[in-house]
Amino acid sequence: MQIARARLRMRLGASGSGSAPQFFALTSLRLVFLLAFGLMIIVCIDQWKNKIWPEIKVPRPDALDNESWGFVHPRLLSVPELCHHVAEVWVSGTIFIRNVLLFKKQNPG
Repeated sequence: MQIARARLRMRLGASGSGSAPQFFALTSLRLVFLLAFGLMIIVCIDQWKNKIWPEIKVPRPDALDNESWGFVHPRLLSVPELCHHVAEVWVSGTIFIRNVLLFKKQNPG
């Protein structure tokens, strides 16, 4: 009885391993590609959620440390400084565009 089961298992394993190349040769690989790509996406999402994101996420600020605009980093601009630079870029850009349009009007071609 044990020998018959072992032979049956061996025959099933041999037929399974022999039919795998036939399966890939006779079927469209579109299904295999979609299955492999889907599994790859699932693994990437799992890695992102469980390994990468916990290391890089910023901890939530405590309710007690609710300070207003304060000193954060010496190279980080404050909101008024940032607004000043944005306004300078806006004015410089509009002057440049006005000069280009004036030049094109005077020198067509």
